[in-house]
Amino acid sequence: MRRRFDVRRLLVLAATLTVVATGVFQASAGIYVGGATVVYKEAGNQTAVDEGAAACLVGTGTGIGGGCLPFGAGTAVEVIDALGIPTGTEHEVAFQVCIDNNADLKCTSGGASQTLPCHDEVFFSHSDDGLFFNPLGPLPGARSPGCPTGGWNGYVVFICQGVHTGQGPFPGTSGSPHAHPSTLGTIELTTGGSGFGDFCGGSRDVVVEKDYVLIG
Repeated sequence: MRRRFDVRRLLVLAATLTVVATGVFQASAGIYVGGATVVYKEAGNQTAVDEGAAACLVGTGTGIGGGCLPFGAGTAVEVIDALGIPTGTEHEVAFQVCIDNNADLKCTSGGASQTLPCHDEVFFSHSDDGLFFNPLGPLPGARSPGCPTGGWNGYVVFICQGVHTGQGPFPGTSGSPHAHPSTLGTIELTTGGSGFGDFCGGSRDVVVEKDYVLIG
């Protein structure tokens, strides 16, 4: 049976961010605490684990495990994690960006889901060759035409706590499993996206669903 994250706990945690978020960040930028998406992938293989959730404070861009940003202020998502600021690796963050085209408060990818009308679109910031694409984009600036309203009309960001075996030329990315931790940081919309990766997540044969909760 597939393990599901307790979204109610995320909701409670996200509520604690209201004080620091209100009046500090605009809707096109916010802060996140931690990564609530867990991904595992071995080099050359399909993603073995891709589970997660996020809770978003509407109007602030702030959340637990990620955040929700509206369309209109940019077509690339930039994530800066505080863990990397002392060492200059603040942009080395594994994350996913989702457009919830079918407005069901779930971000669904993989398998037969990709052939359904108004299927969700999911993009990845990291790849097995060790490269990071942060800002991630350029992304679509709207939902697919003719799709329903509801859910989040913008970008849903899931911050990953991922492990994979890299294949790239960078130290620590080739030949051995390595982790991508995250602590807290900022998410914002910008321009000039640097491209797309295949981790955390990526193509796989089975359907994967990630819940997100809107608060406020």
